[in-house]
Amino acid sequence: LGLHRHVASVGRLDYESEGLMVLSTCGSLARSLEHPDIGGMVRVYEVTTKGIVTPNKISAMRRGVRIDTLKYKPLQVNVLQADKSRTIFEIKCGEGKNRMIRRICDHLCLRV
Repeated sequence: LGLHRHVASVGRLDYESEGLMVLSTCGSLARSLEHPDIGGMVRVYEVTTKGIVTPNKISAMRRGVRIDTLKYKPLQVNVLQADKSRTIFEIKCGEGKNRMIRRICDHLCLRV
């Protein structure tokens, strides 16, 4: 019959990221995953930064960060491991703005 179904991708990965990319032929599922305010999906990220992340920077992430005209909602941040050379922490959030975690870390002078 030669039928072709549209396949929607959910998620973005850049050269320095790894993670899950979902492919779906169900448009409503893809939309609910892309827009957490619709589906209530929480995104979980594990982030490794160079050096020690100060309590002030973690507090800033937990309060929410404004960068230029963008306001990022408060993040749930949990430090998993920290030593002098790096800090590994988990971030949970309901937003999924493009390169959000990288931009927040860069704004706080954290090298991912």
